Amino acid sequence: AAGDISARGKQIGVRIGFDALLRMIAPLVGGLVVVNTGFNSLYGIATVMSLFSVIPLFFTKNISPGESMTFKEAMKSEDKTGFFLQMGHGFLHIAGFVWTITIFYLLKDYTLFGGLVTFELLVTFLLGIMLGYFIDKGKGQRVTLIGTILVGVTIFIRIFFVHGIEGIIISDIVAAFGSVFLLSSFEVAFYNLAKKSKNTLWFNFFGEAGWDIGATTAFSLSAGLFFIGVPLQYLMITSFVGLIIVYHVLKNFYLHNTDHEKNPR
Repeated sequence: AAGDISARGKQIGVRIGFDALLRMIAPLVGGLVVVNTGFNSLYGIATVMSLFSVIPLFFTKNISPGESMTFKEAMKSEDKTGFFLQMGHGFLHIAGFVWTITIFYLLKDYTLFGGLVTFELLVTFLLGIMLGYFIDKGKGQRVTLIGTILVGVTIFIRIFFVHGIEGIIISDIVAAFGSVFLLSSFEVAFYNLAKKSKNTLWFNFFGEAGWDIGATTAFSLSAGLFFIGVPLQYLMITSFVGLIIVYHVLKNFYLHNTDHEKNPR
């Protein structure tokens, strides 16, 4: 709500880059903590840092969510695009969850896992601001398409071709680029839609509900498939449903809302 539609890409890019820069050291430290002191220490540190992260919220500007409305009124009048966008994102989340388990199972090396995550964050930091600039210049559809293809290739590689360290490294390189492309496109669309909505609070409420529904459906389906004997890596195939939904919603957004408010097509 505090951002600017005309410069959303650059603002999202700065946030993505700043966030990645600060988190870059965390996986390496986390891997060392797990190896030397165990998971309890890791969760303890994460809990303390999560509590500290609340402090800045007390110093932010108080912004009105918009037109006051009841839940029933919001159901009738609020834009549901955010709901479907987040539902697809929630469904897509199963790929990352299963991959985390798979990579630990294949590597049995928490330090190397931390190094791979750090590499992905480095790519995110370097590309985030640049992609935000391109989106603001009217290239949202192109960024979305590239991100969707790269994420799809990543999932495909991880399902059928990852059996050791070489496959893990290759898939993580592709994933590093794909995730930042799709994330940049996704967040610009979602936050601009929220700002244009009648009530940003209700818009985000429906978005969160969509993510919960998508993730719950994906995890339940994957649990059922695993129960009947489907191999762990093959469970990631369900995430293609989410990828298709996200691409479809983003493509329509950038097609009908113009990629940039001051550069209409």
